[in-house]
Amino acid sequence: MGIEDKVTFLGGVRDLTGYFKEVDILVNTPHCVGDHGAGVGNNILEAGLYDTPVVTYNMAGISEMVITGQTGYCIPFGDDEAFIEAVDTLIKHPELRSQMGKALHKHVETLCSDDEIYRTTMAAYEM
Repeated sequence: MGIEDKVTFLGGVRDLTGYFKEVDILVNTPHCVGDHGAGVGNNILEAGLYDTPVVTYNMAGISEMVITGQTGYCIPFGDDEAFIEAVDTLIKHPELRSQMGKALHKHVETLCSDDEIYRTTMAAYEM
């Protein structure tokens, strides 16, 4: 592909801490069958903790975490051109990367706070 000097394909990694300190963008490409999707992976939450913006396809709840134009880009599944354009935008604009990464960090802390988890759990039982 001609990207070997710019991209590292790691496969499965248990401790991502060291890697996220070096990552500029989390490129998340979930592969799911049907409309169900895989949900929000820990990788997106971990990216937020390290101020790393995310480019991902919109699958099963991911758009609650990755808000296009704010915390990264959540692209309609299969729109490869838009996905590539989003990655390219973040590569070319480091200040935007930083802004979105910090926004994702704040968003993750808010959505995963004890108060928010309690609120959403109680709301589910009140249905």
